[in-house]
Amino acid sequence: MVLGRYVAEFADLCWTLRYGLTRAGRIAGQPARTIRALSDELPAARLAEAFFDMCAALKDYTPEEASVALELHDRVIDAVERRDAYMNGDWWAGWTSADARRGGVAAPWVRDRAKQVEPDVLVHNIDDLVELRCLLEQFVVLVSGDVHALAPGVVPMMPAQRREPMR
Repeated sequence: MVLGRYVAEFADLCWTLRYGLTRAGRIAGQPARTIRALSDELPAARLAEAFFDMCAALKDYTPEEASVALELHDRVIDAVERRDAYMNGDWWAGWTSADARRGGVAAPWVRDRAKQVEPDVLVHNIDDLVELRCLLEQFVVLVSGDVHALAPGVVPMMPAQRREPMR
């Protein structure tokens, strides 16, 4: 259940990047359909790069805004790399480790790749994704100058307003 929630929160983060990219592109005069068609095929890391590049092209940042953009960029890339490690790592269903599956003897490459993720760490990462998505929503508002940038009548909310954190 915790892994499913993590995957859902990461998908929400990618949706926010796609929608923000579309919104920024429309402000820059590009058709939303074209931007969506291109961004739908981008992997998460490339999507993040496109989002932050489009935002930088659209708005002349103050030094403080540039610092925020860089920090958000780094946090998104870190989240993508963490997700890749979870989703592309080795999973040992029904076994506690690679060693147990092989009768206590595992090849060195198996021992190095098999990592166990504690549920508490995953829950913390879920909360980080929720917070990061909310910050990205606020960043879209900053770049677009439109309080209703994500949807008519919706103001970005902090995690406590949206969902209860898992901690």
